Amino acid sequence: MKFTVFAKTVILLICLLVPILLLYTYANQANVDMVVEEKQQSSLNQFNYFSSQVDKNIEQLLIVWPDIAARSQYPALPLHDGFNQPV
Repeated sequence: MKFTVFAKTVILLICLLVPILLLYTYANQANVDMVVEEKQQSSLNQFNYFSSQVDKNIEQLLIVWPDIAARSQYPALPLHDGFNQPV
């Protein structure tokens, strides 16, 4: 089977474009995965900060009004235990 110069050129271009597209797809997916991981880590850090602030505020309230803790019918529960969720 004889190919014309045009057919050979088209085949060469396709052979060059396929690896480029594969590398682009791989790099793009790696970047998307990295951004998702960073966003999850940032959200977890914000939640940990918020939780620690709530704990501090509750502790301050209990210091100011200790009779609230004494009158409580529920046992004291830790509100923030420093739990780090694996990503």
